Amino acid sequence: SGTKAMPAEGFICLQTESAECWLRRFELWPLGEFKEPWKVAERSEDLGYSPDGSAILPRRFALSAEESLKSWVVDGDFEIELVASEPLVCDPVDVVWDDRGRMFVAEMRDYPLPPEHGPLLSRIRLLDDKDGDGKMDTAITWADNLDHVQGLLPMRGGLLATTRNAILFLEDKDGDGKADEPTVLFRSNDPRHNQLQISAPRWGLDNAIYLNNGLDGKEIYPEGNEDAKLKFGRMNLRYDPASKAMRAVTGRGQFGATQDDWARRFFCSNRNPDMFAVMEQTAIKRNPYAGITDGVEDIAPFGGAAKVYPLQLTHTTADAHAGTYTAACGIGVYRGDLVPQLSGNIFTCEPTGQLVTRSSLEANGASLKAVRIGDKKEFLASRDTWSRPVNTRNGPDGALYICDMYRQIIDHARFMPEEYTKTHYMRAGFDQGRIYRIVPKGGGKKRKIQALPRKAGDLAALLESPNAWHRIGAQRLIVEKQDKSVIPALNKLVSEGKTPQSQVHAMWALQGLGSLKLEQVQSLLQSKESGVVDNAIQAATLLFAGNAEVHKTLLAFVSQHNSGRVQFLAAIEMADDQSAAATQALTALTLKNAADEWIRKAVLSASENRAGKILAALLRDKDFISKAKPGHADLVLQFATAAGARGDLGELKEVLLAIANADKKGAWWQYATVTGLSNGLRRSKLKQKSIAALVASPPEELKAQIPAVKEVLDSAKTLLKDRSRPVADRLAALPLVQQKGIAEMLPIVENLIDQHEPVEIQKAACQALSRFDRNVVADFFFKRWKELGPTPRREALALISANGKTVMRLMEKMKDGEISASLMDPMRRWALARSKDPATHKLATELFGQASGDRGKVIAEYKPLVAKGGDAEAGRKVFETNCVVCHRKDGKGVEVGPDITDVKIKPAVALLSDILDPNRMVEERWSAYTVQVKDGRTLMGLVSNESTDAVTLKLMGGIVETVPRSEIIKMETVGLSLMPVGLEGAITKEQMADLIQFLKK
Repeated sequence: SGTKAMPAEGFICLQTESAECWLRRFELWPLGEFKEPWKVAERSEDLGYSPDGSAILPRRFALSAEESLKSWVVDGDFEIELVASEPLVCDPVDVVWDDRGRMFVAEMRDYPLPPEHGPLLSRIRLLDDKDGDGKMDTAITWADNLDHVQGLLPMRGGLLATTRNAILFLEDKDGDGKADEPTVLFRSNDPRHNQLQISAPRWGLDNAIYLNNGLDGKEIYPEGNEDAKLKFGRMNLRYDPASKAMRAVTGRGQFGATQDDWARRFFCSNRNPDMFAVMEQTAIKRNPYAGITDGVEDIAPFGGAAKVYPLQLTHTTADAHAGTYTAACGIGVYRGDLVPQLSGNIFTCEPTGQLVTRSSLEANGASLKAVRIGDKKEFLASRDTWSRPVNTRNGPDGALYICDMYRQIIDHARFMPEEYTKTHYMRAGFDQGRIYRIVPKGGGKKRKIQALPRKAGDLAALLESPNAWHRIGAQRLIVEKQDKSVIPALNKLVSEGKTPQSQVHAMWALQGLGSLKLEQVQSLLQSKESGVVDNAIQAATLLFAGNAEVHKTLLAFVSQHNSGRVQFLAAIEMADDQSAAATQALTALTLKNAADEWIRKAVLSASENRAGKILAALLRDKDFISKAKPGHADLVLQFATAAGARGDLGELKEVLLAIANADKKGAWWQYATVTGLSNGLRRSKLKQKSIAALVASPPEELKAQIPAVKEVLDSAKTLLKDRSRPVADRLAALPLVQQKGIAEMLPIVENLIDQHEPVEIQKAACQALSRFDRNVVADFFFKRWKELGPTPRREALALISANGKTVMRLMEKMKDGEISASLMDPMRRWALARSKDPATHKLATELFGQASGDRGKVIAEYKPLVAKGGDAEAGRKVFETNCVVCHRKDGKGVEVGPDITDVKIKPAVALLSDILDPNRMVEERWSAYTVQVKDGRTLMGLVSNESTDAVTLKLMGGIVETVPRSEIIKMETVGLSLMPVGLEGAITKEQMADLIQFLKK
């Protein structure tokens, strides 16, 4: 019916009239420029791509849905079926079915960047299978003009939807087949780009909705009530539809979340395929002295260790990590019944590799582990380089569904070199998309998707379905309807349910109706299925906390249950029981599970007033002392730190008595105990803020035990100087020698930084000076500057640069020629040039210059020499000089930023852009923070964890430091990458060519 030119997009579109309206795109290219445009590599040499295949672009054109289906390879006796494709659906990122069995698809059509003008592009489509053959026939736009819709969830007859900066509720009240005007439930902060927004809403067994942080979520509030703003940085969310309450919970998921049959929560982020919320926030915060900051565990290999096996490699920004997870998303536990062989397995999408991985979930003490299935072979993998699986879902028919966004380029445009985005259409495939279903080989008889029943009794019966989709939907409707007539049926299921899953669903449904009884929970606590017991513990502590009978059962679990997970949850609930029996049970549990960090955390969480008592009991156990095992030293250090932080004299006396009564002085556990106590005392209410201070001025109650502690301190000094002793033992003694004060410490450090000492000793000795007067420390190093070896010189620079006054002294010496300005590493140059202190900024700019604001120009100047290649061995030296303090490659360096060992086929110019323009796009996790501490230091690093009481920073050089919030004067985000701008000031063009050759080696 006509044509319309869109020169800005570079297309002519032909629109035709037919039963369904199509919009066909024809891409226009100048005839003289490309003789064979599908041979893209020939015209791309200037961008770093080559025809020989050393760098590979995705295929130029898309395949039809039918052709693409043939490209999939399935590992095992399973088949993949096409359920829907364009024009019915495009860019599918989520798929759900409401209680009427209708399929809704979230289409994120505005990815990667929305149009500058015109309506928003995201929408929700309603698809229908008219003939019942399992393949969708028709589609209508149910909701339109949405802002980056990512997640859907059926509720209250409509859908909850997560968008860029809001959580919406949509429903069709007038029955016209389209959603009415959306209701905004919550507003959230604007993410820095649309891959990092709140997403993945999932129903929990506890009748609440769980959502992912998105990695850039910071604050959220109910629509129209900013005063109720909730800060949830680095945490996921829990929304209670009944009370309308939103709170932060353990987790830091990006796109993709799931739960198993027992409501254990899993999520993922780009480089972390399987993460588990082991410990909830209530337990993390319970003991302020425990120092617990994180409740999440990577239960599968992550980063460079997380291998994947694509059938076809293509260029993406993630090629820096080719062969590993780079865009892990859409995680899902299969809980259907159509393919029983997959039951309980966890699946993770990897769109940059056109694949989906499969793992089994196995018990691992108090936690779990995800074990990959398949020998260097993925569950699903495609040779179609446009296939981009991004999400998995359980369907009403019991099948596993896969959302394939189907794009030529899946990377966000902001992560791509500017030249690439200018010469490639970054939205290629925005009008395409596929939804697949995994079925047994041979397909079998198609299951018709039907609506959930309306009657309460029928819904209760459905709680025994082998398909979790039915159980979840039935429980949700029971709770939403609040029809109390169903209670007798639910009571029967709790006691006589045919499956453990039906008993748990019935229990939580009763809780949602306000009708759960204590005796029902007690009966489930006796279940042989640990997952049932997990849920019963949660219900018991939620509704019947403090009940004597329940507590008696939990105490027994701490002592003897055969599930590490049950023992973990039960131990957490001992917090209110200060009895000797509870303390004895926790001590025995700790002793038996010393290597399990989560058991240790659970016991610490429950031991605000008895960490020292438990530690003393452990130190009196001869087997614990004489037969040290992995985890014992960490255990002693953690519990001693907690006891020191609490600062209770009675508790400290018990611990010091254990030291005083020991047969041998200078044992490993004594060093660990005294070090932990000293670490904790810094945060205590006592005036003595270290062990040395305690020895010098002990409270009356501790005087009798002080000689034994002094003996340990003195033996540490002897051990530290003894070069015949193992390095590990000497390093363990160093923190105790540090307690003696700067006057005694400086002569010791002078000996330890001798170049004949191991590098580890030299480094640790310098770092031990970090808590002393920085001017005195600076004088110490300035006096010996010419004699300092590489390691102490590097550490001295770090110490002196971290203080405003001493860094000025350092730069003045550089200006006077006493110290070479070239020694200042790029990161510190960048930080100093951004200083808000005028004098510091002026002197830094004078010494090191100002980084060019035109990054494109700098890159263009470097590109010709980089394109010619360099000397990899010379590049290794450049790496060791400039990059090793934040990056690891081939086992060398430290992993503050990402491990770059797995650089394989990323084009040289793309690496050049990453190095010289690191702030083109920065994810929150790589954003630098500055923390001004009361002891005079200014720390700059990445925030790896934070809690109400402390912040954990990863600093250059691999140092991890947890700073109590009480010690922080000011903390603020730099808003830029920790990797500095202006590396051209430290790396010449020739060196850059060498460095990139080394990175690509």
